[in-house]
This record gives sequence, C-alpha cells and structure tokens, in this order.
Amino acid sequence: MLYAEPQVRAGILFLDERMPGWRCKISIQNLRMRQAEKCVLGQLFGDYDIGRECLGLMVQQAIDFGFFRGDDITWPVAPHELVGAELSTWTERYAMLEETWKTLLVEGELFGR
Repeated sequence: MLYAEPQVRAGILFLDERMPGWRCKISIQNLRMRQAEKCVLGQLFGDYDIGRECLGLMVQQAIDFGFFRGDDITWPVAPHELVGAELSTWTERYAMLEETWKTLLVEGELFGR
C-alpha cells in the first residue's frame, strides 16, 4: 500500500463528486504537494487555502482527503522553522504523499477514470 493511499483515494472520490472533470486540470508533472500553488487544490483553485475554503473543508478534512499532511508536526509552525529530523520527516512525508497522488492519478488515466 502507498503512503496515505486510503486518504488520497477518498480525496479523488471527493473531487470526482464535487468537481467532475477536475483531473484534466491537474499537471502530474508539475504536482508538488508541498507547494500551495502546485498541490492538487492549488492547481484547481490557484492556492491550497483558497481551494480548501471553496470546497468547505476544515484542515482535518483536508488531511482526511490526502490534500495535506498535518499529522507529523505540531501546528502552527512555518516550514522554514522546521529543522533537523523534523524537516527531514516533513519533507519525506510530502514526497511520499506526492508520489501517492501521482501514482493514483496515472492509474486513473490508464483505466479511463
């Protein structure tokens, strides 16, 4: 199983229901889950926070749908304040989350979803 796969699958289903045709607006090559304007919601709405608000999602719901990883650090902490092992863990988890999104989006393309 991929990192956060159940959450990402739930996010994909959520977007399928709320925004038919959303997949054609996502550039898998440019997908960067750590960047507010290049993550899934960022590509759809221009910015992660704008997308979350437009969809009516609380932060925990965004986490539950795999749009965000907030379970690995205590908030509020700005990314530039993270150091050492915390930064490594944070960076690795976003890289794994990004890979999960890319894998499942490509899988969806292969199966015509």
